Amino acid sequence: MTEIAADFRTRLRAREPLLGVWMKTPSPIVAEVLGQAPLDCVCIDAEHAPFDRLAIDGCVAAFRAASKPSLVRVPAAREEHILGALDCGASGVVIPHVTSAEEAAKIAKASHYGAGGRGFAGSTRAAGYGAVGLGAHLKASRAGTSVVAQIE
Repeated sequence: MTEIAADFRTRLRAREPLLGVWMKTPSPIVAEVLGQAPLDCVCIDAEHAPFDRLAIDGCVAAFRAASKPSLVRVPAAREEHILGALDCGASGVVIPHVTSAEEAAKIAKASHYGAGGRGFAGSTRAAGYGAVGLGAHLKASRAGTSVVAQIE
């Protein structure tokens, strides 16, 4: 999945036209169906739909099984929401209500490992439940994590 996320990030940064949908129903079954659709990505809407961490986790797992990039629009620009979505294995996050360049920079930092950013947990889906080494996971995360600031 890391190669799929990295490819999606490359295409996003190249400003290629991409086709995706918002997912508003917190169901891994719906995610499984959308995973088979000819879409470039799916965005799980945890801001305006009733997604909790468990629902996000199940849907991201279904998208990863289908090799489909998934983004999570988190409910707020809080580090625990960003960390949770990325630890579940999402390809990236969409952050709502961004109002300044300074806020966007802080969000980008919180979305990546390192000083002032995300803490590392090697037992998550994103880290292969411990099967992926620290160096490989950090490299894959840098190459494959998409962070989208929703300017409002």
